[in-house]
Amino acid sequence: MEIKGKGSVYYRGGDTYSIRFNTGPDPDRPGKYTYTPRKTVHAKSQWELDKAIEEYRRELEENGIPNRDLEYLEAYIDKWMTLRKGAHRSPRTAERECLDVKSLKRLFPHVKIRGLTPIMIKETYEANSDWLTPGNTFQLNKRLRQILNEAVEDGVIRKNPAQKVVIPKPVPKEKDYLDVERLRSFQQLLFKQEVSGNIVIAQILLHTGMRPGEAYGLSWEDIDFKKESIFIRHQYSNDKELRAPKSRASKASVPMDYVLAEYLKTWRPIQTRWMNAFGIDCTEKTPVATNEAGKRIDGTNYGRWFRNFCADNGFGEYTNVTHTFEQDGIIYERGNGYVGLCPNMFRDILPTALIGTLGVDLETASKLLRHEDATVTAQHYVHPIEENQYRASELYAQMLTEQDRSL
Repeated sequence: MEIKGKGSVYYRGGDTYSIRFNTGPDPDRPGKYTYTPRKTVHAKSQWELDKAIEEYRRELEENGIPNRDLEYLEAYIDKWMTLRKGAHRSPRTAERECLDVKSLKRLFPHVKIRGLTPIMIKETYEANSDWLTPGNTFQLNKRLRQILNEAVEDGVIRKNPAQKVVIPKPVPKEKDYLDVERLRSFQQLLFKQEVSGNIVIAQILLHTGMRPGEAYGLSWEDIDFKKESIFIRHQYSNDKELRAPKSRASKASVPMDYVLAEYLKTWRPIQTRWMNAFGIDCTEKTPVATNEAGKRIDGTNYGRWFRNFCADNGFGEYTNVTHTFEQDGIIYERGNGYVGLCPNMFRDILPTALIGTLGVDLETASKLLRHEDATVTAQHYVHPIEENQYRASELYAQMLTEQDRSL
């Protein structure tokens, strides 16, 4: 079938677009038209966008238009996933989407897409509450709305029944962002450890507040001791590939304080000796932090190590202990349900300490985190310090009464 017309383009934000083609009048709905399914593409220029449109046109002409009248939700989801290939910005996003789709297909097997109703969706969630947590339910309903919105645009259904299903967003558990004394204790704990790649990552996160994936992705060419800065050009993803950072603003230099600089200077010759023992040369392309085999540190393994490290040293615990072991007269616990300090929490700890304790202005803290908008820093990364709230209240009362209580 020949696909005519220029195609319709819908801007989704950033460099993301969705495209589709008009295939003519709909014989079942007078005055309406039928369309090809929308396909998500990424383009940084008009030339790239035009190229993506033509590639989709050829794909439809060669393979035919996917059946818009797919009877069952499972079948439509499969087609939706096929058209989503290559649209994800990171492996983790693709993995999350695949897990959501798998759960939706488990929840709604052999369900006709046009037979879905808000009541049916709600009852299905309730009937599966034995394995669906409130967070899971919120995420899956969000994904179902996304899929059914596409079904509406494709003309498969007229209204999205999931839009009327309201699932409250779970309130996240309150996290311990460490006060000044505990921050200092954590720093001293790191200093006491034998220098290793894992400890190096912890030092980098503590001192810069960068994302863990960005720390894993650092190579020595990114460290500038003369300018006392670190250039973030990569992140190391779960698929063990170096990728561009999360956003354009993320690809930038961050200051390297003297403590971190000295620590990295101490670490590099140690790392070089270890690498040479494996017959590996240490060059500017070598990862800043390496494991025992001289390879770049993997995020999954690091997360496991970090949880155990914090649980062993009073910065975390396992709520469900599955086994214990003794070493040097000390009992250590392992299990699941970890609660405590995590690698990604330093991104909140840094601005909270800078603004709440040291009085650094919001704009400066935002620049250190490489946020494009300071309101993102204020809304999501800076957490209130109770002591400061009491101090502010006392200062206000002092202003009103002109009484100095020597805070």
